[in-house]
Amino acid sequence: MEIEQIVVLPKESQDSYKRLKDGGVNVTRQKIRRLRRPSLIANNIGYFIFFWKDVLLIKRLIKTYKIDLVQICGLMHIHGAIAANISRKKIVWQLLSSTFVPRPLRDLYCFFVKILADSVMVVGQNTLLQHPFHKSFRSVVNFFPPVDETLFKRDLVLRETIRKLLKISNNEVVIGTVGNHVKPKAHQRIIDLVDPLLEKNSNLQFVIAGKYDQSHSDYYSREVFSRYKKLKFQEKLTFTDDFEVYEILQAFDVFLLSSETEGLPTVVLEAICCGLPIISTNVGSIREAVNSENGIIVPNYDHKQMMAAIEKLTNNEKKRGLLAEGSMKMKKIFYLENCILKHCEAYGNS
Repeated sequence: MEIEQIVVLPKESQDSYKRLKDGGVNVTRQKIRRLRRPSLIANNIGYFIFFWKDVLLIKRLIKTYKIDLVQICGLMHIHGAIAANISRKKIVWQLLSSTFVPRPLRDLYCFFVKILADSVMVVGQNTLLQHPFHKSFRSVVNFFPPVDETLFKRDLVLRETIRKLLKISNNEVVIGTVGNHVKPKAHQRIIDLVDPLLEKNSNLQFVIAGKYDQSHSDYYSREVFSRYKKLKFQEKLTFTDDFEVYEILQAFDVFLLSSETEGLPTVVLEAICCGLPIISTNVGSIREAVNSENGIIVPNYDHKQMMAAIEKLTNNEKKRGLLAEGSMKMKKIFYLENCILKHCEAYGNS
């Protein structure tokens, strides 16, 4: 099956646009409005005022580029589905998370998935179960987000380089996370772990890697930076956005996901492919990638159990090694080729 892909992004998606463009993807940015959190009133009013204008814009793109099938990325991005339906094109709808969307809106948008989608792609069975009407979806394909195995692998030379740049010694145990500075990542939970764990083990270092997000600046200032400023062991926590994800992961000894809500974040799969043991809150479809062979899952959110999980791994190098090997054994299921096959299956079902 030969597939030519054209990606349409909102105008403000600068980072995504650059990454796709640099990767050789045919991508265009258009002024398409999106629903955001309730406090962004002006944005959301504009969403409804210009809704049909945005649908017609995508309809014109479908005609201009002679599109045969429209893939929707995310539950709330309904413009493309309506435009495709009007244009009588096949629709593949990807459901990438669950609880980001409040229940009444989830009911409404899942109804549209039910009646419009020819095929549904979902990141994990548990994520699917969080969507109303899922038993009525026409065709469902489970898939894992793809990992580039040429980048995300064990690299001891790169590990030494990145740790030197971060001024982390060889004998320190690094607990790290990667995620933009947004509320669902719940980085304040990591801040709350730093001092209690350092009181027991001075050999730890924490790293939070990710880009600052202006739309979540109030939350980050109030919940994360305010806690950081009060830390006794402030020097043991590093914030950075100076490295690519595949680079910063090499510096870690344990990958920690503190999120309050997720689908199945790609970075967890990337950490697995780099041979890292995983500690994660029990959110989304995490359990379909992390189990007792490669990590520890704690309730969302139990501070004491998270503390205990980190202590269990940071105080036991042998246990970290066993879980790391568990990650290495399962890494191939997350490789790009498997994801491509799943997309072809969904396209074929449409």
